[in-house]
Amino acid sequence: MRNCKGYVYLELMAAFSVCILLVLAILPILEELLTHRKDIAVRTEAHHLLYERLTAFMDGEIDAVGQEIIYKKEAMNWFGRTTGISGND
Repeated sequence: MRNCKGYVYLELMAAFSVCILLVLAILPILEELLTHRKDIAVRTEAHHLLYERLTAFMDGEIDAVGQEIIYKKEAMNWFGRTTGISGND
């Protein structure tokens, strides 16, 4: 057992490669989680804006004809569809 020095290096490489594989497996899941978190924040704000517009409409302060709320790159209209800013979608 005196000439076993090479196995320590081999075991270190194996452990390091397993750790790398685990990290590579977790990164796409983390990216999807962060993207989903941003989408939830945007949708929550859009729902709050639509709620404010709906209460203003119900109180008679605004008319519902042709009104759209444009938020960044998407526009949410009264019918619940999401369209691009150009309106061609």
